[in-house]
Amino acid sequence: MTDRRVQKTKKAIREAYLSLILEKETPKITITEIAQRADIDRKTFYLHYDSIEDIIHEFGRQETEALILHLEQNDFFDDTADMAALFRALNALIEANLELYQHIARTPSYAFLWGQIKDILKVSLTETMGERLDIPRAQLEICAEFYASGTISTYLAWLRGDLPMSDDQLAEIVGDIAYYGLHKLISPPKAEGDEG
Repeated sequence: MTDRRVQKTKKAIREAYLSLILEKETPKITITEIAQRADIDRKTFYLHYDSIEDIIHEFGRQETEALILHLEQNDFFDDTADMAALFRALNALIEANLELYQHIARTPSYAFLWGQIKDILKVSLTETMGERLDIPRAQLEICAEFYASGTISTYLAWLRGDLPMSDDQLAEIVGDIAYYGLHKLISPPKAEGDEG
């Protein structure tokens, strides 16, 4: 019973904070405001969190764990033939809190959250590619860093509204690039005299 009550209180605190960051600048949010919105007192807040930053860090951990779980449930770690599955999982994670993700994509103080997601993506790519590719570890890690950094950068641009397309279109394009490189997107120029 106690665990359920603790989880319920922590959820109320997280939801209160996440709703407040959509309304005002993060540095201006106070523990008092969070406690009032969560319908608790300040002492109760401090029973669960040491600071406001702890809330967003916990949110980041939960989101990355949810991403891994989604990937495991969809057998991503067993079959990398469909790289778009990775990006569909990222879409599912983002869609659940789209307005929040759009907001934090525009707010530099949340860069650490994107760093956490990038690191999870990098580890996932390293694990899946490492089992299938016979390349030196350093080269594998460079590939994973390249794809993870590019993916997060692309999703941040999309969330900020810089890439006008649906999330499905984005997942398909990023998945194709991750799997095929630019070769699928760029067709070679036809030689003179070629018909076709």
